Amino acid sequence: MKENRKINSKCIALEFYNLNEIYFPNICIVCGEIAENRIKKSVYGWSKNDYKKNYFFDLPVCNDCKLNIEMKTGFASKSGKLTFFSALIGLVISIILYSLIFSIFLSIGIFATTIIFPYIYHRGILKQKIKINDHLKINPNRMDSVELIFSNIKYGNTVKEINKSKIDEKFKIKDIEKESQELNDSKID
Repeated sequence: MKENRKINSKCIALEFYNLNEIYFPNICIVCGEIAENRIKKSVYGWSKNDYKKNYFFDLPVCNDCKLNIEMKTGFASKSGKLTFFSALIGLVISIILYSLIFSIFLSIGIFATTIIFPYIYHRGILKQKIKINDHLKINPNRMDSVELIFSNIKYGNTVKEINKSKIDEKFKIKDIEKESQELNDSKID
């Protein structure tokens, strides 16, 4: 299932109302493998009448996907630095060769080679970068609801079932607490 990392044309949208917690299965949200880690994602909600509800999620991901999600890009990555320094060295070498040999074509060829090959290598590494928004989009709708759009329909249905059972459990616990409170009140009388 690791090969299918692109967003599907079909997706499932779930909307949660008045929830402080949304539960996710222990399965990677990207590839479907067993998730060993969690990454934090925050979404800042609507602001109206000085009331703002923000949403914080711990999304399950496997080790491989976590490395690809947290991958550095640009000059922060090793391949970005390699591309920059290679271009800089190529520029210096091409200027020196042009001043010694007076061959503009050789200088341009060396300069282009020192840019093109490291850049192709850098682009190949960056293709492995995973964006969570390709697999899960989080939209705060109103002050009391949030919409989750999953690219994997099976994963979305699993999240739906888990949260439905957790909500039912919470209501059962609240009912039991209410009944025990009523029993305690009747015993006191």
